[in-house]
Amino acid sequence: MEQNSAMLEKFSRKCERRTRKADKRFARYEKKMAKGQETEKTDDSVIHSVNGTGKEPLLDSLRLAYGFAEYAGLAPDRQLAGKANESLNRAQQQLNITQRAKGELRQRTEYWKSQVKDDSEYGKWLGKMEKENYYYTAQINEYRKALRDPKSFNDKLMTALRHDPRWGDFMATLPARPQNTDRMQPRQMVQQMMQSQAGAIDPDAARLIMDAQKAGNDLLGKLNTQSILFGNIDNAAQMPSFTPNPYKTKSFWERIDIGFNLQFDNQTVFLPSTGVVGAQASFNFDRRFSVGVLGNYRFGMGEIKNIRFSHAGAGYGVFVNYKIFGVLGVQAGYERNWRAGIETGEMLYPAAWRSSALAGLTWEYGVGKKAKGTMGVFYDFLHKQHTPATNAVLWRMGWKF
Repeated sequence: MEQNSAMLEKFSRKCERRTRKADKRFARYEKKMAKGQETEKTDDSVIHSVNGTGKEPLLDSLRLAYGFAEYAGLAPDRQLAGKANESLNRAQQQLNITQRAKGELRQRTEYWKSQVKDDSEYGKWLGKMEKENYYYTAQINEYRKALRDPKSFNDKLMTALRHDPRWGDFMATLPARPQNTDRMQPRQMVQQMMQSQAGAIDPDAARLIMDAQKAGNDLLGKLNTQSILFGNIDNAAQMPSFTPNPYKTKSFWERIDIGFNLQFDNQTVFLPSTGVVGAQASFNFDRRFSVGVLGNYRFGMGEIKNIRFSHAGAGYGVFVNYKIFGVLGVQAGYERNWRAGIETGEMLYPAAWRSSALAGLTWEYGVGKKAKGTMGVFYDFLHKQHTPATNAVLWRMGWKF
């Protein structure tokens, strides 16, 4: 209950904050649209609150679990049980609010379309309203996804409850109290029960259920198609000139990629072979553009006949990356590297900081479900200013996730 309360409270806060943000943005756009119009505010007869309730399987399961905890005396702490139920009710309330808000935002958009349809000056603000409508729906869906699958919590919870010997007695009390909708069985459990019982009575019952389900899905598909004709812009395909930014609905931390890379410098007349290991963090503004910072450590490797590792320096830098085609991108950056003192023969080069201005191509490839391999080749425009001169072309490989 404690874990669920924290999860539901976080979900409620996010939904409430995002709904408030969408309402403020719409109010600002409507103020721009109303400027110069005959009416200074939205017509309440056209824009009205839309009824609707949001459904989530996890909330259904939690209601059932809390009811069973009360029935079986598993929650002796009344304060904890009350807080858990309060969090559950608040999450359901916010879910209902977002459901109604989506319909209201669509109606407000359609209203202003009808008001300024002949005035191209307001096309920009209409476009902003449509995009905000889309991103609001996408953001709420992201929150709901996180609520649905906290590491298969729903399945683990229901499996644990069914192993309790008192579970059967508790379930037997539910049909006798249909008025208590807070304790109704989750639809997933009801569907499984119907299929198992129907299969025991008639071998063809399962096929009949599947046929009925297919017919219902076809009907829902037709209704969804008709809803599009009435201004449902949850789908970005309904705005041909609009390409959604998938990162816009993600949190700050979800937009950050962490990566590691490895680089080897060729031996020169004055410098021995060295290697560089680095770590980087990049922030994704959209699918193409990202900005990041990096840090690295340089180590000496000696020669092939005499491999000897030693401390050779460290550094830091910043970079920008832009994907020009699929996984191929261009990257530019600036780095500051400290090199340890070098003694070659009679020459002694003291330790010093050196700057590098890099530009080149990068390539990404999949190596797993979450990780990506990276490769890059860069040219250092300041390599001749280094004393002694360093490699002009740098080759780096690594991965990020």
